[in-house]
Parts: sequence; C-alpha cells; structure tokens
Amino acid sequence: MIRLRDIDLQREIRLERHSGVVDRKHDRQGVRRMYSAKIESRESSVTVAVYQGDSAEEEWRRDVAQYMAVWHPNIVQIFGTAKSGNIHATILHDELIPLGDFLCLHLDSPFATVYIHLHIIAATRAVGDYLDLTLGHRQSAYFIGGSPLRLCADIVPGGLFPAIIEYSQPNENFSRRGLEYLSTPNMKTTVIESLILEEYHQVCSFVLRKI
Repeated sequence: MIRLRDIDLQREIRLERHSGVVDRKHDRQGVRRMYSAKIESRESSVTVAVYQGDSAEEEWRRDVAQYMAVWHPNIVQIFGTAKSGNIHATILHDELIPLGDFLCLHLDSPFATVYIHLHIIAATRAVGDYLDLTLGHRQSAYFIGGSPLRLCADIVPGGLFPAIIEYSQPNENFSRRGLEYLSTPNMKTTVIESLILEEYHQVCSFVLRKI
C-alpha cells in the first residue's frame, strides 16, 4: 500500500465540465473526487480517486475489489491504494484526461473529431460488452490515457458515457491505428479511406447534435 503522504495532488479532474459535477456521489455521507497527481519516487503522473465521508471506506473497498476483478485494454488499471484516517485513495495508472476535454481539443478539426468518434464507437462496444458480463453494468466515466493513447473506461458509474451510433465498422487499416495517429499528416486520408461519404455524414451529424 502506498503512503498517503507520498501522494502530491496536482489538480482536480472534473468529469462533467458543464454541470460542474466532480464525480459520483455515493450517498449523502460520502463523495469521490478525482485528481491528477504525482507519487514520490515515480516520474510519470497518475490519477487518484479520493474517497471521503462516513461511507468512504465501504465504497473504497467495493471499488477496489471491482478494479481488481477486471482486466481489459480499454479499462483503467489500478496502480495501488492508500489510506489515512477517514481518507481513502485509489491510484490509477497514467494521467487520465476526461473524454469531453479531449474532444474539445479537436473541435476545430472535423476529420479529427470523426476519427476520435470512430474509436469511441469501436471501444465502447467492446468494453461495454465486457462490463456487462463481468460487473453487470456499462455506465462508466470515460477517459483518454495510456501510452499509446487510448479510450479508457472507469468502472465507477458517473461522468460522460459516450452514446454510440450504428454504422459499419472501420476497415482493418483504421483499426490498427490509435489516437496518437491524430498528429500525423495522413490522418485525414485514413478517415476518408475508412468511411463511405454517407457514413462520414452520419458521424458528423451525430457529433454536431452533441455540441
């Protein structure tokens, strides 16, 4: 177990920018907040979920058990835990970016936005089926994180859950490329080659309704 005093909270992560919701409120007695953080002797940043309140330990133990029960490339992975008094924390690998914030960074590029949503559609289908099977729910907060960058679902309900639309799957060449491909000059060509015009318009229409 990591010592709580070795965790340096850097900034709070708000999962829902417009509503101001921090994270899932378990009940009137407890709350869970997310932070970007540094851990002593570790160079890279992590994400820390901090539980406080009368029900903090119960909720923390339940969530930790669920983190340890799942293993999927598109689900956030637990790095360690910490506690002191009535404060309990779960440390997650990588510095996670809320999905909504990541999408906002690319709103000025229609091709980049469509490219991201194609990954959201594919990953949400895969991780949703897995969560249904293992935990009995799929309503989770979504982040961008890891190396290479990928869509990551938190197992704790709350935050932005991406709705998906029905369309044909991207071709095999697209499926092999990750979100880091967004910064390459061939990204637009990849989107064009992955979709027919009708599918591109369908994704664009869906995205514009969400803005």
